[in-house]
Amino acid sequence: MAADVDGARRVAELCGCLPLALRIAAAQLVADRSLKPADLAADLEDPAGRLDVLDDGSRAVRGVVQRSVRRLAPPQEELFRLLTVNSGPDLSLETAAAISGVGKAKDVRPRLAALVRASLLRQDPDSGRWSMHDVIRAYAAEQAAHHPVATERALRRLLEHYMHFAQDAAVHLNPSADGNASRFRARARAMAWFDAERANLVAAAQAARDGGHLDVAASLPSLVTEYLHARRLLNGALTVNTVALDATTTVDHRLGQARAWNNLGGTLDESRRYEEALDAYQHALDVFRDLGDTHAEARAWNNLGMALRDRGEFGLAEEAGERSAALFVEVGDGFLRGRALAELARTLSQAGRPEGEVREVREAAAASLRGVGADGEAEQVLRGGED
Repeated sequence: MAADVDGARRVAELCGCLPLALRIAAAQLVADRSLKPADLAADLEDPAGRLDVLDDGSRAVRGVVQRSVRRLAPPQEELFRLLTVNSGPDLSLETAAAISGVGKAKDVRPRLAALVRASLLRQDPDSGRWSMHDVIRAYAAEQAAHHPVATERALRRLLEHYMHFAQDAAVHLNPSADGNASRFRARARAMAWFDAERANLVAAAQAARDGGHLDVAASLPSLVTEYLHARRLLNGALTVNTVALDATTTVDHRLGQARAWNNLGGTLDESRRYEEALDAYQHALDVFRDLGDTHAEARAWNNLGMALRDRGEFGLAEEAGERSAALFVEVGDGFLRGRALAELARTLSQAGRPEGEVREVREAAAASLRGVGADGEAEQVLRGGED
C-alpha cells in the first residue's frame, strides 16, 4: 500500500473510515498480493455493490449494520431508510422532518438522536447537521428499494421542501422574484441557508430529473442560479442549468427551455465561454420573442448585451442594453431596469464614452433601484461610478 498512497486513501474514504470496513479491505489486500489499492477502490466506487465487496465470508459490514437496524423502533427504522432520498452530503433538522412526513421538527429530533446512538448517523457538533457514512447509506438504500412507494413519496416531500425554502431565500437576492421574504427576513440569512444547502440543492435538481420529477428539475435551478453566481460556484450553476434544459426539453416546454437557455448563457458567460454564451442567449431571445414574453425578453437582451461587451463588441452591446432597459420600463420592473442601466453604464465606460454620459446612465440606474427600495444596490452602482 505504500506504493499506492492515493489508492489506499481512496479505499479509506469509500469505507467511510469505519473500522470493520477498513479491516475487511486491508485483509483483502493482504490475501491477494496482486490486488492494488486503486483496483479495490474502483470496486468500491459503485454504491450498489459496495457492501458485497466489504464481505470476506466470516465478516461483513452488511451484517453489522443490519443488527444495528433491527434494534430500532419502527419509526426510527423507517426514517433511517427514507433519509437516503437526500443524495447530498448532509441535512438539517427541517429537511429530515420534511423527508419523514412527520411535519414537526420536535417530533423527528428523537428519531435522529436514536440513529446517532446506534452509530447509523452522525451529527456535526458545530453545525448540528446530520450525515451518514457512505457504507451505511448503501445498506439504507438497499432497504429503501424494498419500499418503493414510501421512498418515492419521501423524495417528493424532500424536493418540495427545497423548492419552498429556495423560493423564499431567492426573494432576498432578487426582489422581483416570488417568495415569502419573512422566512429569512434578511439577505444574510438567506445566503447562510444557501451556503449550508448548496450541495444538497444541486444534488436535488439532479435527483428530480433522474427520478422523473421534471417540474422540480425545471424550476429549482432558476431559484439557486443567482446564489451560485454570487458565490462564483460556476460548476454547480452549469450543472443545475443543464438539468433544467434537459427537463424542459423532455416535456417540450418552450418557455421553460428559453429560461433554461437564458440562465445557462449567464453561467457560460461568467465562465468566459463567450461563444457558447452568445449561442445560449440567442436561443432564449428567439423563443421569448416568439412567445410574446416581454419581461423575459428584456432579461435576455440584458444578458446578451453583457456577453457582447465581454467580447469587445461595444456597439452591439449598447444596443442590447438600451433595448433591455426600455422593455423593463414597458413591463414596469424598476429593479431589473436599474440593473440593466447599470450594465449599460459599464458598457459605455469600457467603450470609452465620455464620463458625463456614463455618470448620467449610472444615476438613472440608481434612481430606478431606489424606487423599489434597493438602496444598497443603488449606492453600489454610484460608487462604481466613482472608481
